[in-house]
Amino acid sequence: MKTRRRFKQTDVLEDRLAKQAKVLRDQAEKLAPGPQREELLGKARHCEDGAHISELLRSPNPQPQFDAVPGYYAYIIGNDGHVQDRVNVICDAEEEAKRLARQLVDGHAVELWLEARKIAEFKPED
Repeated sequence: MKTRRRFKQTDVLEDRLAKQAKVLRDQAEKLAPGPQREELLGKARHCEDGAHISELLRSPNPQPQFDAVPGYYAYIIGNDGHVQDRVNVICDAEEEAKRLARQLVDGHAVELWLEARKIAEFKPED
């Protein structure tokens, strides 16, 4: 019978996932916009999501978290028209979400969404 090789982790899962996310984002920054870059950024987001889920499960009294506010998201759009990043916009009203999303415009267009509905688009001033 083959014996299993065991390895005791010295870092907690959340730390390992955060480190991996940073490595992936650093690699993505070095690439030109395109599918390979988007794939690395997606993997980085998955690592960050996994770290967050693990952290919630490790808490002494894990409680389901329900958003009391609508789910606004601001998507940073690259020059190639693809999404470069997503920012959660936490606020109570659409006008406040628009104001906050407008502040994210820094050489790139920003799209503001409420769940699956596009609310507004902000383009950089030329």
